[in-house]
Amino acid sequence: MNIAVVKSRDMSPAVREWVQKLMHKPLEEEDEVSLIVRSPGAPTAEEREEARTRLMERIVKIDAASRSTAEAEIDAAVEESQAAVRAAFVPKR
Repeated sequence: MNIAVVKSRDMSPAVREWVQKLMHKPLEEEDEVSLIVRSPGAPTAEEREEARTRLMERIVKIDAASRSTAEAEIDAAVEESQAAVRAAFVPKR
């Protein structure tokens, strides 16, 4: 699997326009676009284990970082994120 992350400001005008049309959303200068290329089919046992290991490492880091954050602050951040997502949601027809 190959992954590329590109800032919107680093794209050529033609690529930026194509991405905006594809995503039905204008891109801001600081927006990042991720592109993942992978072969079809299920991941191998080795790939699944690698992904599980990376996920567990990330979870441990997040847990350690959040221990010094008040629960109310975490709840407020989650609620703010949910509100932002709901406000931006446009159902497809």
